[in-house]
Amino acid sequence: MAAAIATLRTSDSLDTLWEELVFTEAKLIGDNTAETKKLAKLFSDMLKRWAKVRDDRYGHWRIEVVADAGVDTADQNLDEATSGVDDALQHATGGTSNSRYKRYFKVALSLITKLGLQSQLLKLAGWVESLASEPEKEVRDAGKQLATAMKAGDEAITARTKAIGGRADHFARELTSFVDDLNALREGTFGQLIAIGQKRKKRSPSAWAARFFRKGSHTAAVEPTPAPAPEPVAKA
Repeated sequence: MAAAIATLRTSDSLDTLWEELVFTEAKLIGDNTAETKKLAKLFSDMLKRWAKVRDDRYGHWRIEVVADAGVDTADQNLDEATSGVDDALQHATGGTSNSRYKRYFKVALSLITKLGLQSQLLKLAGWVESLASEPEKEVRDAGKQLATAMKAGDEAITARTKAIGGRADHFARELTSFVDDLNALREGTFGQLIAIGQKRKKRSPSAWAARFFRKGSHTAAVEPTPAPAPEPVAKA
């Protein structure tokens, strides 16, 4: 049966795709004929495109990591601002048993600050307006710091959401398109190499063509498995 090259996947690492490209390019150049050198040029061009895909991917990845760092910073600042409200309320009301204190801290401070940023923002919804109407200046000031931290938290989450979307867009558009085109190039090259092998009167043109692709990136076609013989029917 004829050999066949395997289809590369979008789940393959960029390094794996690069190795496939470099290997086949080198094998085509090494054949040292005009026909295969012309094919090698197509792989050289695809390597240039690979470099752009890689740079763009790392660019999107960097934006996402920076956004993650922003969320982490915003979370820390929100915890500090929440703790500042706790301190100001305890000082103003005399302790955690006061009803004004409990209006905000229905659960322990630690249970609020251990929440993730988005969950904590939801938990604190409505605090800023109420804190702004408290009689003590120190409580109102703590409320202003909380408002600043909450605004920064919302912005950090928005930035991360946008960054995640940008990397997903790059994967769906650029990387998927690249892998599709790379598979088309490999399959087309394989077909042309078979034709070249036939002209050169190779004993097995398809097996010869498969040599231009890395071992493991092509598989032998599987012979069909014969259907099992029917079971004998028991006599009544």
